[in-house]
Amino acid sequence: MREVLKIAAGVFLGMLAFWIVTTILPTFLPPSAEAQAAQDLLERQFAPAH
Repeated sequence: MREVLKIAAGVFLGMLAFWIVTTILPTFLPPSAEAQAAQDLLERQFAPAH
């Protein structure tokens, strides 16, 4: 039973670490040129027409 809990805790912590790296960490890093270009394109595409 203890081994199962250890494995479950390890899987949970691994998933938590993966989630942190993929969602929280990029907000602290400067966006790459490609990501910046994609964001600019989205902003132009969905900008209200004047």
